[in-house]
Amino acid sequence: MSIVWRPAMSTGLAWQDEQHKEILRRIDQLVDAIEKNQGASVIGELLEFLGEYVDRHFRSEEAFMRKSGCGSCELHAECHRVLRENLAEIKATFNRHGASTMVVLKMQSLVRDWLINHILAIDKQMAAEVNQMIATAIPHQKSQKVSNE
Repeated sequence: MSIVWRPAMSTGLAWQDEQHKEILRRIDQLVDAIEKNQGASVIGELLEFLGEYVDRHFRSEEAFMRKSGCGSCELHAECHRVLRENLAEIKATFNRHGASTMVVLKMQSLVRDWLINHILAIDKQMAAEVNQMIATAIPHQKSQKVSNE
């Protein structure tokens, strides 16, 4: 199921793109571990790490949006809440049924239908909005860089 990062997925925000790449790498590792039947402990650890990493990424993104004055922050945060719920459901399915085909299918669906669409639409829109605000800022504000730090 390997998802290959494509330039079209770039938001233009280097920190965000790197985090997205890491999320996709970790999902690939998880699906690969399930397909190779690497055992519940390995898969459980990967699921746990993925959940924690995604949560950190979302908090970072939401803080960046608030700091930059992005108008779509609440809608964006709601999208993040939905993904967190989906990951929790996958984790619960794994805990109930183990590394089943159902877990693989849910992960693939999550990546294909949610994460990629979120990056290509919502995150790119947010980055464009922030970049537009920076580009139209008054000169003394223009020199101030907005970052996620």
